[in-house]
Amino acid sequence: MDTGKIAFARVGPWLFSDMAKNPNYGITPIFTIKQSVITGGVNSLAVYKGSKNQQAAWQFLKWATQTNPEISFAKFSDIPAEKNAFSQLSSYLQPPKFAPTMETAFQSFQPSLMTTKDQLATTLGDIITDMMAGKLTPAQAAAKMEQQGNSILASA
Repeated sequence: MDTGKIAFARVGPWLFSDMAKNPNYGITPIFTIKQSVITGGVNSLAVYKGSKNQQAAWQFLKWATQTNPEISFAKFSDIPAEKNAFSQLSSYLQPPKFAPTMETAFQSFQPSLMTTKDQLATTLGDIITDMMAGKLTPAQAAAKMEQQGNSILASA
């Protein structure tokens, strides 16, 4: 990016500290044609079916998706998924001038799920979307995912 030959690049917080070293970058909200949609799938958390420590892994997932762990992760990696952690973005994102762009893009974020079970992907995707829209708390979403996910997996 520092070559001076790149007109436009979609980047995220993983590059912000490097970009801050060179003041020749502009910032703009993500452009749209009808409606902007950003689908993520890079930083995923999962419990594998064959895991020997499924209960411990599930407890870790519940801990890792709380406000403070999400903020800690976001400081060095990516945008937090947890709503309260995201709302505090401008207090910890470095450099701070990138926070308004990320906050503007928030409405276009689209959660994604990778699985070989179509019904599971649809169900959990709907629950995640409801949580992101504020219709469910993270605790309610986790409980609903566990209950409905286990039901789908038991019938598969």
